[in-house]
Amino acid sequence: MLTMDGTDNCSSEQYFRCSKALGNKDYVAAAQIIDTSEPVTMKHLENNITVSSDWADQDPVIMEVGVRPKFSQNPELAANLLDTGTRKFQECNRCDGY
Repeated sequence: MLTMDGTDNCSSEQYFRCSKALGNKDYVAAAQIIDTSEPVTMKHLENNITVSSDWADQDPVIMEVGVRPKFSQNPELAANLLDTGTRKFQECNRCDGY
């Protein structure tokens, strides 16, 4: 569980997807995203959000805000990340620029 902006989120992914909904004034999708812990369901709900033209500028900022507590609130996870040193790693997702 991650607490961000006073709200409990099951993951940084949930925070990101909910922020996308809220930032685009889709309050129904935001509530549905918060109500699930299933990543596939979150992604499906996110796909139905109509995004504003400036979303691409907000996207990396919100992603960083969501990822920081993931490590600051989970010292063991932070230690694991630091143990990777300077090695490069990434998620194998053709559609994701992170």
